[in-house]
Formats: sequence, C-alpha cells, structure tokens
Amino acid sequence: MRPVQYPNEKIIEAGTKIQDEGRTVTAFAIRKAIGGGDTKRIAQVWSQHVTEATNDEAPAPDLPVEVEEALAAGRERFGDYLRSIATEINKVSNRAADRRVADMTRELEAAKKQAEAEMADSSAMIEELEDKNRDLENKVDQLEMDLGIACRDRDEHKERADKAETKLSQSGGMEALLKRIEKLEHSSK
Repeated sequence: MRPVQYPNEKIIEAGTKIQDEGRTVTAFAIRKAIGGGDTKRIAQVWSQHVTEATNDEAPAPDLPVEVEEALAAGRERFGDYLRSIATEINKVSNRAADRRVADMTRELEAAKKQAEAEMADSSAMIEELEDKNRDLENKVDQLEMDLGIACRDRDEHKERADKAETKLSQSGGMEALLKRIEKLEHSSK
C-alpha cells in the first residue's frame, strides 16, 4: 500500500473551511481544496470526524423542575400505555398461537385416525390373505396326496394290465390248444 499523501488533519481542516463558508461538504470538494487524494479515503475520514464531533457535543442543558415533572409523568403514562399495548399484543399472539396449535392438533388427530383405520384395514386384509394362503396350502397338500394315490393306482393298474396282457398273449397259445382239443373231441365222436 502506498503511503498517505494527505494526512487526516489536512482533510478535516479543508472540510471545516468548506463548512464555514456555508457550502456543502463533499469528498470531491475537499479533494479540490487539498489538491488531490483518494475520494473514498477522504469521505471516510470526513465521515469519521463528523461522527466523533457529534458524539463530543455538550450534553443538553438541565430542564426546569416543572418540565422534568411533566416529562416524568408523561414518561409514566407513556410506559403504562406501552405496557397495555404490549399486553394486548401478547394476548392476541397467544390466542393466535393457541388457535394454530388447536388446528394442528385436529389435523394430527385426523391423520392419526386415518392411519389407524388404514392399519386396521391392512391387518384385516393380511389376516384374510393368510387364511386364504393356509387354505391353499392345505389344498395343495391334499392334491399332492391325491396325486400320490393316483400315481400308485396308475402303477398298480399298469402292472395288472401288463400281467393281463402277458396272460392274454399266453392264452392266445392256449386258445389254439383249446381249439385243437375241441377238434380232437369232435373227431373222436
């Protein structure tokens, strides 16, 4: 940063001179009076000077006793008035808050009842589906037993059929033998 070319005192002195002349004090007017400088810095220095000068002003003179008493009474009435306004605002805000809480409570209760009803419906539906599932499982078990019996019966019938077929094929030879015996019997008569 480069060094300050125009010290604070010179800026304040120029601003005071402009003010004493009755002109408006601006950073540009001070810059013109001192012959240069950064307007931002000049504005900052002058603003700080004005603030400090305002704070350093002499305190207000004492007021007469009557005025002080009237001021105290007015201050008390004003305080009472402010207190009553604050109390009323507090009442209104409490009623509004209570109403909002009541509304929210009603909404939550309604949502809770809805959720409970849906839960009950879901439980009933689940129970019904579990009952149907048990019934179906029982039917599947029964069908599997019936299928097992049917397979055994089929196997037994197949075995009997095979035996019968075997006998039948053997009886075909027997049939021929019976025919021969018959012929022989007929021929012997």
